[in-house]
Amino acid sequence: MGKKQYIDKYGSLYQNVNHEKSYSLRFTLYFCIRRLIFAFAIIVLRFSIVFQILATDLAVMGMLTFYVSELPMVDGPNNFIQIFNEVVICLVVISMVAFTNFIPNPVHRYNNGYYLLYFVGGSVCVNMAILLVNIVRLISKAYRNWMYKKALTKHIAKTEELQLQLKKKLAEVKSERDKTKR
Repeated sequence: MGKKQYIDKYGSLYQNVNHEKSYSLRFTLYFCIRRLIFAFAIIVLRFSIVFQILATDLAVMGMLTFYVSELPMVDGPNNFIQIFNEVVICLVVISMVAFTNFIPNPVHRYNNGYYLLYFVGGSVCVNMAILLVNIVRLISKAYRNWMYKKALTKHIAKTEELQLQLKKKLAEVKSERDKTKR
């Protein structure tokens, strides 16, 4: 299957994934399996926070291992953000123990919540910063392409004008040569 046909058929499944690497094509499968493990932990393991944390942590670690070993995304920033987000999810899942009765003092649990909110807020800010940097890069690239096309169009117009002048001069020289031959 050609590259364009592949992208037309499966493009939305592999957005920002380097689909030219065969092992990267497993990304969607692993992503869905991780989501199924999350659903399993929420529905079946709802009575045991320890097993919920264990199941979700193992799923996140598996995905993190895949990201680090295979680097399946199209470029470095996309791989970085995926790895960063998996680490954040792993730390958030592990910190869920701080909100259970394993920490008997409710004030401590309450304060831990603020720290977790700061941490998650910081990771959201990092994601937004990377998103803004990518947007600025895309706008900059589009502007450079537009300027290049504008300069190229101007150059082509100037070249066509020079060609017309050259043809006129050539015609003049040819007519003068014909006159001198007679």
